[in-house]
Amino acid sequence: MQVSDGGGVQPRWSRNSREIYYRGGGHLVAATLDASRGDPVFGKPTTLFADDYDFGAGASIANYDVTPDGRFIMIRRGTNGGKLRVIINWTEELKQILAAGGIR
Repeated sequence: MQVSDGGGVQPRWSRNSREIYYRGGGHLVAATLDASRGDPVFGKPTTLFADDYDFGAGASIANYDVTPDGRFIMIRRGTNGGKLRVIINWTEELKQILAAGGIR
């Protein structure tokens, strides 16, 4: 079933499965889903914001996600390349900071 007006990649469902998001035409786009009747009906796609975020290695696997409250987590590449920092076990470090009175 086609949802987009002009093609799109990297679709992701909202947490309640009533909206689908995808990248298309240089924008992040959303389309609502009405599945209350027999056949599903998608609403007209709505542009959410300009998509100036990094695509990553593959166009078919989404490199963004939608949080339960509807916010987006995306990767933006800095003009000077930038660095990506991944913090593992950050909750343990937070516990230690809080146990020390919130001082690092």
